[in-house]
Amino acid sequence: MSFFTDYQNSSNKTLSSGGTFEGKWIDILNYDQCTVLLSSDVAGTLTLQYSTKKENIDYTVTQAHTSSSTSNIYTHGLRFFRVLYTNGASGQGNFLLRINHHIFYKGAASGVSFGSVGNAINNFAQSVSEGLYSNWLSYNVPGSQQNQTTSFRTLITNHASYPFPTTTTKLKIQSASADDNVSGTGARSVYVEGLDASWNIVNETFVPTGTSFTSLGSEDFIRINRCYVLTAGTYGGTNTGNIDIANSSSTDLHRIPGTEGQAVDALFSIPNNYKGLITNLSFVVKDGSFATIILYARENGDDVTAPYSPKKAIYSLYNLKDSLNVDLPVPLVVPAKTDVWAEGKVNSGSATLGTNFNIILKSTS
Repeated sequence: MSFFTDYQNSSNKTLSSGGTFEGKWIDILNYDQCTVLLSSDVAGTLTLQYSTKKENIDYTVTQAHTSSSTSNIYTHGLRFFRVLYTNGASGQGNFLLRINHHIFYKGAASGVSFGSVGNAINNFAQSVSEGLYSNWLSYNVPGSQQNQTTSFRTLITNHASYPFPTTTTKLKIQSASADDNVSGTGARSVYVEGLDASWNIVNETFVPTGTSFTSLGSEDFIRINRCYVLTAGTYGGTNTGNIDIANSSSTDLHRIPGTEGQAVDALFSIPNNYKGLITNLSFVVKDGSFATIILYARENGDDVTAPYSPKKAIYSLYNLKDSLNVDLPVPLVVPAKTDVWAEGKVNSGSATLGTNFNIILKSTS
């Protein structure tokens, strides 16, 4: 990752009540993102300003800042950039704003190639997925949300906000097509993997019965991490209709979209006796829109009495357009019994958002 610190738009001078810091326009043609390190003991508002010619502000990204320290990554949109920070209702005791512009696809400074490190991690992840290392598991977690609006929604197929269960349930499945059945031309069996009451890995295979719900399975699930078509009745085929995976009350939890063969839900829960290492992230924004996508984590998912563990943003992208792939030289580490998921919204209008993250699980027992 090649980067430079933008001292024209960085400051550590404290601001009075309602005071502002305005940076200088700089040319960011050769840089595609910036990291904003921000610390203040008073709440305020950060505004990233973009321009095509430095004559007018053509686009802005605004982010409310609480009285804490944050580090966020923003994707640049136009050629010229400057920052505006507006302080809140009282004078600051401390303030630090640091802007680093960077490019993800070039080698890092000081002789360290982050690209090489990232490649090494990805190669290891591939070896894990091929079963070459015991006590390690590898998962690829895709997710999408069509017709995403200006409100945050989880990047999953059939919910605006995923209903994380607090009790176990047995599962059943139902298709929207009669072709998905034991002798049909569509899906003939469906594999579901998740976690049981102790957050240990559990799986079950279901035989679809067309448009009717199957009988309840025998396993108890507290989380579902993946579900996909295991066998099909047509060479090169998969499920014909949407297949919903539901709880014992017939509430849909996940969906395998018709003809796609697997659920496309950007959420994953770390099993008991494992820790998760997120090594790669990719994001897609269709229809030419700008979007915000945030990866969240919530620890202690098995604690269902107040006070609860809060969700925390562990990776944030603002003003994202088109697509971006990020290798993480230092993986994001999440402990056992932690839920990880992605949410997104567009800045205006609507668009399809997609994401994918790779998780390596390391046994801790």
